[in-house]
Amino acid sequence: WSLETIPERIPQLTDFFSIQQVESILHDPEQALLPREYDEKFHILQSPGLFLRDLEHYRRKCTLRDISISVGFIDIDDFKAFNTDYGETEVDRKILPLLMRTIEAHVYAHGHAYRFGGDEYAIIIPNSSREYSGNFINVLKDKIAGLQYQSIKGKTSVSIGVCNIDSNCFLTNQEIQQRA
Repeated sequence: WSLETIPERIPQLTDFFSIQQVESILHDPEQALLPREYDEKFHILQSPGLFLRDLEHYRRKCTLRDISISVGFIDIDDFKAFNTDYGETEVDRKILPLLMRTIEAHVYAHGHAYRFGGDEYAIIIPNSSREYSGNFINVLKDKIAGLQYQSIKGKTSVSIGVCNIDSNCFLTNQEIQQRA
């Protein structure tokens, strides 16, 4: 009988007010998106300092709409080998800018991309189901695998971990980042 029982649903503010009314009631300037800051070295992807704050912002907005969010963490495979074979300067001039522009262009208008370090990046994709984010990530991986670099013979590949967050997710923002 417990499997057939339908759980009680806790009423949400959006049951009584429109989403715009709820957003105006709950508006907190501390939770608004900050002006965009870009990574210090390349100025292509957004600063990692914005990541957790942006994630909180989108979690609040998506919870009101009962939609999910996807968070991806991207790591370049065998990055140390590129630095060893070509030198850090060549990698910084010929590989990383093109790779980051590819990530930024793919994520553009779908969410945000952040640079966490030499070979680590994160993305937030609001309003994305598990299926959508899986396809989105696979297309990004294919684009990166197809990149050709000036005077560099090697191909880049990336590993991407994804954490899909439903509107009722109990994880903290830091736990979501770690899971991705």
